[in-house]
Amino acid sequence: EILLNENFKEIEIIGLFQNVEDARRFIENNTIDLVFLDIAMPISDGFDLLNFFPKRIFQTIFVTAYEEFAIKAIRAGAIDYILKPFILEELKIAIKKAIELNLLQKDISSKQTITITYEGGKSILAFDEIINLKGLDNLSVFYLTGNRTIVVSKTLKYYENLLGNRFVRIHKSYIVN
Repeated sequence: EILLNENFKEIEIIGLFQNVEDARRFIENNTIDLVFLDIAMPISDGFDLLNFFPKRIFQTIFVTAYEEFAIKAIRAGAIDYILKPFILEELKIAIKKAIELNLLQKDISSKQTITITYEGGKSILAFDEIINLKGLDNLSVFYLTGNRTIVVSKTLKYYENLLGNRFVRIHKSYIVN
């Protein structure tokens, strides 16, 4: 909190919480852009908080002493994972990512989009750039314009529900735009 107040005038802290339940109630009743989250909290952990919000409109940066949860955090959609004790420069990089992603989301909010999280990061895709999806067991492969592909560890069924009627499931393993 002190580092944020001293070094990041563009960030307004609107809540501080010591447990998941208080944080969950606050997030449900307020519009927020960014959550700084620790792993260890009384009763529950940071991942429990994220599980309450499967379709998040906020970004998450983990700030924690637990190195072993980094991959789980990225898979849960975190935009960065900073280990304590951390260097101010690491925090600056993470916040810059959050600001850029937030601006990008606002720029394309008028288009129909989907946010996907994958091992390489997080992307906001306009429906127009999705050619088709292919299901492989519990994975989905997004085939995109520009000869790009992204593999995501969620089922095709999950995306079928999210993409709506603009996309058609033509086979048990394929959805097309």
